[in-house]
Amino acid sequence: MDLIKTLLVYMIMLVSAGTEAAPAVTPIPPDQIPTPSPYVTQAPTLAPTVVPTATPSPYTTLYVGDRGESVKKVQRRLKELGYLSDKVDGIYGQNTKKAVERFQYYNSLSVDGIAGKATQAVLFESRNVVTAPPYITKGPTPSPTPRMPAKPKRTPSLVAVKSRPDS
Repeated sequence: MDLIKTLLVYMIMLVSAGTEAAPAVTPIPPDQIPTPSPYVTQAPTLAPTVVPTATPSPYTTLYVGDRGESVKKVQRRLKELGYLSDKVDGIYGQNTKKAVERFQYYNSLSVDGIAGKATQAVLFESRNVVTAPPYITKGPTPSPTPRMPAKPKRTPSLVAVKSRPDS
């Protein structure tokens, strides 16, 4: 216990000696207080106007005679939707042109047979794309004719010939 008391007394003496040696805090005279400089505000600047630029279309316009992977892609989609019945061969021929024309007609596009950017955008991106209606041929629809039993063939019958008496 004596040791604790001794330490406390020693600590008090150190603190009091430290405060006596410290310089006295004196307030700064009012004429020496720096005045804050006025806050300068700038007129708000307008953000640069962003002009939307046309993003390049991922589609190239396809015409009769074109060949390649982009033609195959269009043919595959036309086939999926029921407009093309031919094989997917990558050649933009007359049957592909007719399929494109039918697609354009049923999807309210300009019917020209050219797979342009607007046609391909509807073909690949539209959620409201119209699938091909059943193909209707011109003229009356052939109906199946009922099978009738074959008519029996006429075979010549043997006719008895009367003989004439000789006169």
